[in-house]
Order: sequence, then structure tokens, then C-alpha cells
Amino acid sequence: MCTSVAGLLSLAVLALWVTSSSCIENCHCLEPTHCRHLSARRRYPVQLFAFHSGVGIWKHYDWSKITTIVTSGLYDPDLMCHAHAHKARVVTEEPIGKNELVDIHLRSSWISNKLHKTRERYLDGIHLRFGTVLDATVSAKLPSLIKDIKTRFTRSIPGSQVKDFTKKFYSVIH
Repeated sequence: MCTSVAGLLSLAVLALWVTSSSCIENCHCLEPTHCRHLSARRRYPVQLFAFHSGVGIWKHYDWSKITTIVTSGLYDPDLMCHAHAHKARVVTEEPIGKNELVDIHLRSSWISNKLHKTRERYLDGIHLRFGTVLDATVSAKLPSLIKDIKTRFTRSIPGSQVKDFTKKFYSVIH
């Protein structure tokens, strides 16, 4: 019986190792756990966002204060590893056009594409950017778009962050 239990235990450990290593198969980090998405349980009294421009100055940030790095379409795996080592999220800023807001099929395809890219790069969410001024008809579609994105992202990447700053930074024509 001891041999059977030891054999089962070895098999369980092997299965756990295969499962956990396949989740971070293409990890760029020296420490593979840095390729895991950050937990939603970590809360901050104040969030400090830093916007990454691709210049490489992120190595000089005060990482004790940063909660989230927003990248503008630029992906730097070293930045992601470094941020996760300091328990800071890395989210991608993604532009979304009027057509994706209006057409439900284009919207679904857009969300699938961004979700795949976010998961593939071990990022922690998405920051939405609207490149055009939205008229009243289109702006009325924003709540359902944001709900769709949040639902799909949090289902696929538990604890993922979905932010839109449309109310603060973008004009809406009424």
C-alpha cells in the first residue's frame, strides 16, 4: 500500500508541475511566477498609474508607489517581469474605434483579439482609449461595451483590470 500511495503522490506532483509550467510556458522572466496575473485581492488606498512610453526609464521608477503601468501598445517583457516582481500590474492601452462600439460582431472580435494578446503577454488588463469624439448615439453604447469587456476579461483573467477614462479625458457631443 505504501508503494501505491507514493506512486499516486508522485503522479499528482508531476501532474501539478505539468499544469503549472504549461500556464507560463513562454515566460520571459527569470522567476516564472512573475508571469502570473496579479490577484484581485491586492487593494491599494490610492492607485498610481505610470504611462510607459517605451523609452526604458521605468527602471528608475519608485516601485514602492506604483500600482499599475499602462503601456501604449508597446510590449516590453522585461518591464512586465519587473513590475510583477514589485506587485504592480501592467495593462495595455488599446484604442477602440466607433465601428467596434456600434457593430456587435466587430466588438466581439475586437474583445477576443485584445483578450488573447493580454493573456499571451501575461498582462493584467486593459485601458480603453477612444480616438475620436463620440456623438450621443455612439456614447450610449459605451456602458454595454465596457460591461462586455469587463465580463469577458474577468472570466478569462480573474482579477483583471478594465479601465476607461472616457468621462475624464474625452469629449462627448450631446
